[in-house]
Amino acid sequence: MYYFIVLKILISIGILLIIFGKVKSDGPIYTILDTVFKVSLGIYIILFFGYNKVPGVNPHDRLLLIVSGFVLLITINYKEAFYIVTGQSKENIGGSTTEPVHVVTKPCPPCSEKDKIHGRPMFL
Repeated sequence: MYYFIVLKILISIGILLIIFGKVKSDGPIYTILDTVFKVSLGIYIILFFGYNKVPGVNPHDRLLLIVSGFVLLITINYKEAFYIVTGQSKENIGGSTTEPVHVVTKPCPPCSEKDKIHGRPMFL
């Protein structure tokens, strides 16, 4: 019960900060608010519709609602949230410098240089 009260307060504060332009949509506060909201709502939907029979909701709709809870959990950017919570830099974790690169044999449109080794992965 206290969890939902805290969640309401966090979401209300987050909405106000976003409306007044104090939080950027790609900033760390937005990422944390988004993660907390999606985890809370996703787990609630899964548990509520998974364990309760709601009158007027047929089994197919119930299954669709449960799957929507899983979709909410899947769409979370866990990697970004992990970096923010732990305070680690994205570049330091798993930053292998031996990733395959490609050599541009024709002039590269962004930089117009030929035979330059770019640091982009080969398969992108």
